[in-house]
Amino acid sequence: MFVIIFAYRLLVATENSLLKKFQGAKILLWFGYPMFYLLVFGAVAWFPYSPSPEMDEFISFSLIERLNMTLDEVVYTGPLYYSPANDSIRYDTLIVSLLQLFLVVSSLILVLFFGIKCYFYIMKFAYIQDSISIKMKNLQKQLFFALVFQALVPLVLMHIPVTILYSFSLLNIVFSSFSVATTIALFPALDPFPTIFIVKTYRLAIFDFFQHFFKCLRKKLCEFSAGND
Repeated sequence: MFVIIFAYRLLVATENSLLKKFQGAKILLWFGYPMFYLLVFGAVAWFPYSPSPEMDEFISFSLIERLNMTLDEVVYTGPLYYSPANDSIRYDTLIVSLLQLFLVVSSLILVLFFGIKCYFYIMKFAYIQDSISIKMKNLQKQLFFALVFQALVPLVLMHIPVTILYSFSLLNIVFSSFSVATTIALFPALDPFPTIFIVKTYRLAIFDFFQHFFKCLRKKLCEFSAGND
């Protein structure tokens, strides 16, 4: 989805004719890109990551010792890179993880590609076109940087922690998934903040709201205090 957002931002900045492809039913073609990644990501992970006797044996001890639960009480999925039976590498799981890594990295590369092109175009356009108002130039820069920071939020809170978790699993090192679950849970709450605080119009509106709120609150407290007196 972030690839689509960055691609759209570049097309808007360059006034590309491909913008017509975002109109009407044609927009479904653009949404087909993340849906394709979703289907491939889920399909390749279903069989190697699904529960199996080896996985049952591997996690049953941890479930009982750490969570006081049994396998009948949980549904799980995840990579098991080493077979507990003969301590050999499970190549199907390893290949699937590498394919998933390729999907994620390719998306990030496309985000960087469109983002860098958009940045240089906006900087060049703002420098050459003296007729554009300073307000419009600042707005273009604010929207771009808001988009960049909004892309960094899932990178920092989702991609990097999950990559660390998978890497530790590959190295056969025990790593608590609690911190990863916490950062992923924070993502929806923190995602709007870059746009709110970077775009000046939004930022001023938020500050004005809180100033008005605290002003009304102080007024109510003063009236309450005077009434008690």
